[in-house]
Order: sequence, then structure tokens, then C-alpha cells
Amino acid sequence: MLEQVHVSEVKKVLAKNPRGQALSYLTAFEFKVEMAQFHLDSLPQVRGTIPARSHTEAAIFQMKAALDCAAEAVNQVYRLRIDPGYALSIEQLCGEKGKALASRNPPVRSWMGRLFGEQWWLDFKELRDKITHQGLAIHHITMNLGGSEPSSLAHLEVNGRISERELRDDLEEYLLHVGSCGEEMCRLLLRDPAWQQS
Repeated sequence: MLEQVHVSEVKKVLAKNPRGQALSYLTAFEFKVEMAQFHLDSLPQVRGTIPARSHTEAAIFQMKAALDCAAEAVNQVYRLRIDPGYALSIEQLCGEKGKALASRNPPVRSWMGRLFGEQWWLDFKELRDKITHQGLAIHHITMNLGGSEPSSLAHLEVNGRISERELRDDLEEYLLHVGSCGEEMCRLLLRDPAWQQS
């Protein structure tokens, strides 16, 4: 999923120039991506069962947690001092301080734009939020997939269904995007010497 060369290079830089707990958050990002993949890989063996729903929800939560770890790593590396009292969420990174950093730093702006400027993030976040905050069970989700709809997850409804295969395909796609965001984060940290010298 993550290009190991980028991760190992960033880890070497952080080992020489520690930035709070950034190294721990980068390691946690990798672990959470691996866990999400584990849950998705487990789905074919448990189709149509409660474990299938558990693996599906766990994959979604691991992907969101991975993005939150990436946000906190950026917070620590750039010393944004965004402190919500606990680890930063990816949404909080796009608050005032995160936007101020992005306005001064084109690589960070590009990274944030890649995440928040694309439809996959909006779809993924809607799915995750409805499951988390509205208690929407996976087996009660209906999605309009494909067609002329602007978003494959534009209409989540209770009392409907989607095939497990379609949902798994969407989740595999989201995981690829999450991994790409992590790779791009590592590349931007390697390309930006400013934080390495301060």
C-alpha cells in the first residue's frame, strides 16, 4: 500500500530531527492501513454474516483513523500547535491553522487539496459519518452506484440494501486513496527541507 522507500526515508529524517510524536503517528498510519486491508481481505470468507458487517465497519473506521494519524503527523512536523486536547482529526487540520500553513506551503496545499477536493473523500466521509453518528448499520445501506449521479454515495437511505460486493469494491477504492494520501504526505515531507532544518 505505502511505498516503503518513502516511509523509511521519512522515519530516518524524523529519527534525526524528532518532531513530537510524528514518527509514532506515521507508524500508526501504516498499521491502520494494514488493518483496513486485513478487514477487507477477510470479507469473502464471512459473506452475509454479522462478522462481514463487523469487518466492513472496522475497515471504514481504520481508514478514517489512518487519515487522522496523517493529520496529526503533519500537525507535529510543522508545529502547527493545533491542540484539540487529543490527537487531531483530518477535518481539524483543515481549520484556520491548517489553511494558514497551506497558504504558505504549496506541497501541503496540494496534499490537502488532494484529500478534500475529491469526490472519494466526500463519499467516504458521508458513509463513515452515517455509520458512526447515526448508527446506520451496513446491512441497511442503499447507495446509488454509477449512472449519472454526481456521487456514488450521494443517497444513503435506511431500509435499503447494497450488495456486499459493490460495497467491498467501493471500500477497496477508498483504501487505495487513503494509501495514496499517505504516500503523498511522505513525499511532501521529504521535498520540504524547511521543517527538517528548523
